[in-house]
Amino acid sequence: MKQAFLLVMAALVLSFVGCTDTSEQLSHPCDAKLCENGGQCVVLQETDTSQCDCSPGFEGPLCEVNINDCASQPCQNDGNCLDGINTFQCMCAPGYKGDTCTEEIDECAEEPCANEGSCTDRVASFECDCVDGFAGPTCEQNIDECASEPCQNGGICADGINAFTCECLPGFEGLHCAINVDDCEGVVCENGGSCVDEVQAFECDCIGGYEGQFCEIAPYWDLPEGYSQIHFSDQVVESDGQTDSLSIQLPDHSMSFTILTESASDDTYSGVVKLAHQTSILVKGYSTVWCVACSNRVYASTDVATALVPNSPDVNYKNKGKYSLGAAQHKVSVYEGMFYKVPVTETPMDVRILVKHELDGSSTGRLDLNLWFTEAIGVTAAEGPENPRIVGMLATLDEILGSVGVTVGTVSYFDVAPELPQTVTSTLGADSDLGVLFASTAGVTPGTNIMFVDGIVKESLEKPTTGIVLGIAGGIPGPPFVVDGSSHSGVAISWPDTDAGSDLLGATAAHELGHYLGLFHTTEQEQEGTTLSGMHDPISDTPENDKTNLMWWASEGGVTLSPGQGFVLMRHPNVRLKQPDDIPSP
Repeated sequence: MKQAFLLVMAALVLSFVGCTDTSEQLSHPCDAKLCENGGQCVVLQETDTSQCDCSPGFEGPLCEVNINDCASQPCQNDGNCLDGINTFQCMCAPGYKGDTCTEEIDECAEEPCANEGSCTDRVASFECDCVDGFAGPTCEQNIDECASEPCQNGGICADGINAFTCECLPGFEGLHCAINVDDCEGVVCENGGSCVDEVQAFECDCIGGYEGQFCEIAPYWDLPEGYSQIHFSDQVVESDGQTDSLSIQLPDHSMSFTILTESASDDTYSGVVKLAHQTSILVKGYSTVWCVACSNRVYASTDVATALVPNSPDVNYKNKGKYSLGAAQHKVSVYEGMFYKVPVTETPMDVRILVKHELDGSSTGRLDLNLWFTEAIGVTAAEGPENPRIVGMLATLDEILGSVGVTVGTVSYFDVAPELPQTVTSTLGADSDLGVLFASTAGVTPGTNIMFVDGIVKESLEKPTTGIVLGIAGGIPGPPFVVDGSSHSGVAISWPDTDAGSDLLGATAAHELGHYLGLFHTTEQEQEGTTLSGMHDPISDTPENDKTNLMWWASEGGVTLSPGQGFVLMRHPNVRLKQPDDIPSP
C-alpha cells in the first residue's frame, strides 16, 4: 500500500511538472486586472477569481470611478458642494458656515451698531434699531433736528442728541421762540390808554389826544370827534437842514392827514421834504419853496407850513398806512431870479400831524366861517349879517362849494382892530400886513377866517414885483382850525375891488377858500422868467386852460368845480363831515 501511495505521488509530481511546461496558458487571476487609483487586486479563492480592492473614494471594476461624495447633498442652506477624493467641500451661501453650511453666521457678533443701537441678526446681514436721535445703517448719523428750521422769529438753532435748542432774539421766548414776550406785563397806560405789546417793546394806545409813553401828557390840541393827532417835538435838525426820518402809523379809516411844521424864526422857511409809504414816494425835496413835481404837491413857508395829504385823487393814499416823513428848515434868498437856501440847524423843529377820520354814511361837509371887517370898508361886524353883499356872498358860496358837497356852516362876525392894517400892501413874511392881520385872529371860535380889507397889493417871492389882486389866501393849503392865529390863518378879500356885485365877491371868496382848502390854479398865469409858466394843478379831471373852472388864475374864470377838486376840499380838516343832526347856526 505504501508502494501504491508512492506511485500516486509520483504520478502527481509528473502531472505538476507537466503544468509548469504550460505556464503561459495558466496565468494568475490578477494578472489580467489593472486596478486604478491605487486599488489592489485580490483573488477570491472560493471562485478562483480576482477583483480590485479600491482605495477609499473610488469604485468600479478597476476602481476607475471617483465616488461622488456630493450625491447625498450634504451642503445645507443652498450651499454648493465640491466633490473631492473620498471627501467633499461645501461652499456656503452668504450668511452660513460649517462643514455642511448648517451654522448661521452671527453678523451682530462684532457689534456693528454705533451709538447704543440694538443689532438684529439677519441672513447675511444685520439690522440696527437706532435710539432716538440717530440714523443710518449702523446708527452712525446724528439726526439734524435743526434741518426743519424749528426756531421762529429769527431764533438760532443748536442741534443736540434727539433734541435742539433755540437761542431766541430779544423779545421772544419758548421752545421755538414763537412766544412774543408780553412787554405789557406790569405796564399801566394812563388816561384810558391801552397797552399794545410789540417786539421787545410796548406802546400805549392813547385816547382823547393824550400822548407820551404812558399817555401821561395832556393833548396839545383839544380835538372834536373825528380827529386825532400825532406829535414829534424838538426834532434835531441835521447839517443839511433836515430832521431824521419820522414814522407814523395812521389809525383805522383815516381820510387825510395834515402835516404842520413850525419854523425857527419869522424869516425861516420850513416844510415837508420827504414823505413815503411802502409803495409810493409822495414827496421828495423841493428846489425853491415848493415841490411842483411831487406826487403830493407841498409848499414851504415861514411861521407854520401846512401840507395836506392827499391833495389830489391821484395820490396813492393808504388810509390805514405806515408813513415815513422828514421835515426841513432853511433861510431863503433870491438873487437874479435864483433861489438860495441855507440850512438852519441850531433850533430844533416841531412836527405835528392832524388826522381826519372818515365818518360812516357821510359824503358832505360844512365849512364854518369867521368874517372880519376892517373899519376902512365902512361895514361893521354888527352890520355884516344884514349886509346885502355879505348875504349874497354866502349864497354864492353855498351854490359853488355845494356843487361838490361843501356848504357854509356856522358864520361868526368880528371887527378888525382899527390900529391894524386896513389895506394890505405887503404879503410876504409874518410881519407883513397880511401876516399881522391873520395873526390877529388868535383866540376866536375855530373857523376859516375871511378878512375884508380896503385893497391888496401882492408881493412876489420870485421877482421884485407887486400887483393888485382881488383876494389872497394864507397858504395852499392854509393851516387847519387847530392853529390859533398864525400869519397864514385866513384869506383876505379886497372889498372895493370886488364891488361889481355879490357874485364877484362870492366867486372871489370861493376861489381863495379853494386855495386855503388845498386847490391850486388849474392853469397858472404865463410869467416869463418864473417857474409858473404854463403850470397846471395835480388833479387829472381839471382840463388845462379851462376858463370856466373856479380855480382859473384870473377873475374872468367861471365857478365850476370838478369831482377831483371836491375830493380835495372834503379832506381839509376845516371841512367838518356832516352828521344827520348837523344843523349850522347863522
